[in-house]
Amino acid sequence: MSRAKDMLVSGVLLLLGRRSPQLNDAVLERIVPEREPQPRAELVAIACFGASSICAIAFVAVYALDRLPNHTQLLGGALGLAFCFLAAGLIVTAKRLVSEQQVEHDYPENEHQDEQETIVQIAEESGDSLTRRRFFKLALAGSGGALGLALITPAASLGPL
Repeated sequence: MSRAKDMLVSGVLLLLGRRSPQLNDAVLERIVPEREPQPRAELVAIACFGASSICAIAFVAVYALDRLPNHTQLLGGALGLAFCFLAAGLIVTAKRLVSEQQVEHDYPENEHQDEQETIVQIAEESGDSLTRRRFFKLALAGSGGALGLALITPAASLGPL
C-alpha cells in the first residue's frame, strides 16, 4: 500500500511540474510574431515519419525472411524509402513548421539576465506552431529508432557473439 501511495504522489508531482514557467509571473509582450498554426503540415510530417518507421520495420522483416524472391531489391527499396520518408518529413518540418527569424544585430558580448529571459521567450514563442508537439516528437523518435534498428540488423549475420 505504501508503494502505491508513493507512486501516486510521484505522478501528481510530475504532472504539477510540467506546467510551463512564467517569466517573472507577468504577461510579456511577444517578441516573435505569432505564426498561423499549420495542422496540415504537421500531419504530413507525422505521416512521413510514420511511413519511414513502417519502411524501416519492413526492412527488418524482409531481412528476417530471407527466402523471399528479389530479396536484395526488397531490402534496398525498404531502406531507401525509409530514408526518403524521413527526409521528406524533415523538409516539411523545416519549411512549414519552424519559424524563421532574422537577427538584425549581433548578440552583445556580455549576457544579462533580461537578455537571457528574452532569448528564452523567443525560443518558447517560436515553437508555438507545433500544436501536436508531443505526438510529433514521438513520431520522429519512432522513425529514428526504427531506422537505427534497421541499420544494426545486418550485424546479426556476422556470427555468434
